[in-house]
Amino acid sequence: MFKKLLLSICLVVLLATSGKAQFNRDHFFISAGPSMIYGDNAGIYSDFRFRILPAIGIGYNYELSRHWDLRASIGNQWISSGNYYSAESRRARLWSETDEAIRFNGTAIYADIMPTFQLNPNIRGRVGNVVNYYMGAGIGLMHSSRQDKLLIENPFTETTGLAEQSGSTTSLYVPLRFGVSTNLEQEWDIAFEGSSFIAFSSDIDGNTSQWKQVKPDVLLQFQIIVKRYIGRY
Repeated sequence: MFKKLLLSICLVVLLATSGKAQFNRDHFFISAGPSMIYGDNAGIYSDFRFRILPAIGIGYNYELSRHWDLRASIGNQWISSGNYYSAESRRARLWSETDEAIRFNGTAIYADIMPTFQLNPNIRGRVGNVVNYYMGAGIGLMHSSRQDKLLIENPFTETTGLAEQSGSTTSLYVPLRFGVSTNLEQEWDIAFEGSSFIAFSSDIDGNTSQWKQVKPDVLLQFQIIVKRYIGRY
């Protein structure tokens, strides 16, 4: 009798462990895709004129419960103002009065942690969904490192010119993400994800004039993510 009971318990544990391993969401991932920055001097957004540059990242996702995961991400986004404001423009001259950058090129390194909510998680013992949807918000830290160009006016010759200097800004930010992932129920999946990183600062672009509609600077990304699960078979 005891042997039968012990065998039954072992069988139940084995089945439960097997089911969890099959649908476990723990995974490492890498990501890459196009991105842009929403800044004071980074484009003329009403005319859809702004730079599209690459962003890359890596991270780890840990399953907490049926609907909730915890995710940690680090990455790098290339940022640039383009040349949308000439040195002769009224806006550039106003920026020169407060030593604001009219142009810049650089990168933004970021790291964040984010709870993720699974909108339609798989249910063990049932056929999984074709795709899974998820969304999340968290907190992170970004650091932009730039070469800024400032408009300098010479009061003696009444001429203007561009001066280049190094600039950097570190700021907290709130990451907002929404994604769609394949559900192959194997060791690998692919996800497509849109992200907005809302900085606590308006100086990520070297310009704090805050003339745009949304006052903080925002990094925007569309990422293709390759996921490798841990513990699946």
